[in-house]
Amino acid sequence: MPRRVRAYTALAEEKYQIPVYPVLINILKRGENPAPIPTCYSSQFRNVRAYQDYRVINLWEVDVDLVFQQPLPSLLPFVPILKDGGKEATVRQALKLLREDEKLNEIEIWFFRKCTDSINSRCQRYRSALKNYRWTENCPNS
Repeated sequence: MPRRVRAYTALAEEKYQIPVYPVLINILKRGENPAPIPTCYSSQFRNVRAYQDYRVINLWEVDVDLVFQQPLPSLLPFVPILKDGGKEATVRQALKLLREDEKLNEIEIWFFRKCTDSINSRCQRYRSALKNYRWTENCPNS
């Protein structure tokens, strides 16, 4: 991943001719004790060095209250995977706000249909919160 971040940063700088602030956003946590996520890329070949710092944001570490306080509507679809975001009342609040925003309304359906095995433990909470909607049947283990 660090090499890709470096490549994308360089391509964006080249294409748009402006400085780029690279950010890596991790959506899902891999396992209980995942390996540390690098925050830079570094390589050296024949005394030529390439180096790129970038910011890492792990969504599971972002407090769900931030989404509602700021407000940050683009993070509403990710509420169930944010820190403390799996509570039924919180998911319902996010759904209500998603439905009120015309631009984000379609994301609601896409996101909740894409429940996968990696977030299956929280999918139970989604089903509980969304039991009245016909598309919850697409969650694993319905």
